[in-house]
Amino acid sequence: MKINPFNLILLLLAATNVVAVAQTKMQWTDEASGHIVRRLTDLPETKCGTLYFHQEVFTADSRSMIFVGEKAGLRRIYVMDWQTGAASQLTHGSSENEVLAPKSRRLFFTRGRQVMALGLDDGREKKLATLPETWDRPVRFSVNADETMLASAEAQGLGALQKRLGGGRLFDEVFAAHLTNRLFTVDIATGKERVIHATNTWLGHVQFSPTDPHLLMFCHEGPWADLDRIWLIHADGSDLRLAYQRQAAREIAGNEFWSADGKFIWFDNPFPTRTNPALSAVDVATFAVRRFPIPPELASVHFNRSPDGLFLTAEGNARNERMSLLYQRDGRLEPELLMTMAKHDYKNEPDTHVTPDGKWVVFHSDQLGESQLYAVAVRKEHL
Repeated sequence: MKINPFNLILLLLAATNVVAVAQTKMQWTDEASGHIVRRLTDLPETKCGTLYFHQEVFTADSRSMIFVGEKAGLRRIYVMDWQTGAASQLTHGSSENEVLAPKSRRLFFTRGRQVMALGLDDGREKKLATLPETWDRPVRFSVNADETMLASAEAQGLGALQKRLGGGRLFDEVFAAHLTNRLFTVDIATGKERVIHATNTWLGHVQFSPTDPHLLMFCHEGPWADLDRIWLIHADGSDLRLAYQRQAAREIAGNEFWSADGKFIWFDNPFPTRTNPALSAVDVATFAVRRFPIPPELASVHFNRSPDGLFLTAEGNARNERMSLLYQRDGRLEPELLMTMAKHDYKNEPDTHVTPDGKWVVFHSDQLGESQLYAVAVRKEHL
């Protein structure tokens, strides 16, 4: 792989509430696919990453992209000018559960029990709400389509359970504990929180519809083969319903995400075994399901979709070290290799995101050392 430096941008800002960072770009052509790859970040002693695969990272005007930088154990959020590549640090205190409101160019996150808002353009922070003392740490926030409401879930006693069991991922243990979980919303204008659903099942992957501000998807988290995972509910707590009814015992459905038009929920559906990969899409109006088998070499940690709905991304996994596109053509998914990922450690999930114009797939990777951001061109001729 031949790497040629082509640009060095140093952003110097006078404002005291913004930290400027040096930005180095490199570009090369993937020998196996012919697609151009660019390295977007090279922050000193900082691990850079995108947000989780189903979260938005680009503003609606396509000007800016947010990303994560971790240095000395501290997590910070940065904003990048997509045209110039210049990046600056947004958050300076601790932050978790970040979500971008792309239309209003605001970032929402938690700091301890506080729910915070921050403007991308002025860098000013504002406290929206303080979550109840009896609540535990929430999961990733989601923002609704008209950017008036946040949603999340919390597991009562999760912190105490993790402490008692010595920390770590504790996936099976949390599922088996049947802690009280609350699905809740936060009104952005008033800061008022509201519990809309409570259960003794572990909840996660909270995602508002990208088009219907009142429709919310969430999952029953845990071992995929042991549960009906994908659920829908209205933001006022009404009309709770199972979005996908499994067709057989121990059928796997997971890593769900919305289609860009809000009409379908896509999900990973490798059934009857994990060696038979497939993607499925359920129509949220009719609950009709379409299943798309895919070749084993396209099995991936996560999949994602383009804003125009023309293709899906497959980020690969430890057995399939490749990133691909899946085009919807003639009722099937037609693959195209984007780039090889042989030097990437898949313990670091790439979390692909497609730019608003559909021209680049952005992801993070440790293929050249510390995790940094990269972009690969969708079209081979794109420069």
